[in-house]
Amino acid sequence: MSFRALIRSYAVFTMCSIPALVDNSPRLLELAMLPGISWLAETFVRMTFFDQFVGGDTAEKTLPLLYKLRAVNKGALFAYSVEVDENEAMSASTSKKSESSPYKRIVDEMVHCIDVAADFEDGLSGKVHTGRRTWVAVKMVRTLPLLSARPNLPSERVITRRKCPD
Repeated sequence: MSFRALIRSYAVFTMCSIPALVDNSPRLLELAMLPGISWLAETFVRMTFFDQFVGGDTAEKTLPLLYKLRAVNKGALFAYSVEVDENEAMSASTSKKSESSPYKRIVDEMVHCIDVAADFEDGLSGKVHTGRRTWVAVKMVRTLPLLSARPNLPSERVITRRKCPD
């Protein structure tokens, strides 16, 4: 761990231990998004919390971190999580200008993360014999447009991928 990463970790966990800061963080972030200072707030969040807890902006940008973790015999968990504004999603899905619904884009991105993780593991097969250690967490809340459809998801519906050789 670099000295910079150590200082960042200390600062982030110190900020997380201040109850008033944690409790008021949504309001502080809202204020920080005011025009003229939003770039400063985004830079601060990216250099602290984002760098501490997020591996990258895209699945592909996490690959260097995955290789670093695997080099020290550690695995990783892709946790793609997004919330959809139901009103915005419904207006986009009724508009004919929209190419695909927000829900389809979310599911497509989840499948993409699974593919990136699987391709990473496939690329290591034969080189490293430590087993597959890259996982993907799939959050199904708000990925379907109708609340009434959520309880009726078929249990047998599984996204499959070609079987990997053992």
